[in-house]
Amino acid sequence: MTRLTYDGGALLLPLIARHLPRNIKVRIIGRIDDTGRNVLRELKRLDINHAYLGFVDENTKQELLGKCNVFLHLGVNEPFGIAVVEAMASGLIPIAHRSGAIPEYMPRELTYIYPEEAAQKIAQILETSPTSLDELRNSLRQRALRFDEEIFRAKMAYTIKLLVKTRQEQL
Repeated sequence: MTRLTYDGGALLLPLIARHLPRNIKVRIIGRIDDTGRNVLRELKRLDINHAYLGFVDENTKQELLGKCNVFLHLGVNEPFGIAVVEAMASGLIPIAHRSGAIPEYMPRELTYIYPEEAAQKIAQILETSPTSLDELRNSLRQRALRFDEEIFRAKMAYTIKLLVKTRQEQL
């Protein structure tokens, strides 16, 4: 996961992690604030297997993502969630809060409302057969491709043309 901050949903992490199997290691990269530091202390108090790696360069981030199976996104009411799309494109299986724009592009089975639900979904993914995981990863990569910059530009240009045409017809 990335960004252990108050506005990034950091307070959810201990609530989720306490329900995870003990053999799961939580790796945290990115920015941290006072709330995040308190969360790290809480994870330690709860004896959660975790590592805070701080801000890492892009190569290190990609190397870490390649070693992980699941990406836990803690943000609630995210307007988009680019980190979730990056995770999908990287072959990770994201688990994200069912709020904001996330439900518009994430399969419902990979979203959660309650912390216990997130932990259950993570455990289920880690118990899934390699073949099924590969199929899910491929499906998620295809979803991530919909956010390609060229596709976005083409859709935006089309939308602008429609708006201009509609406006001209109204005049």
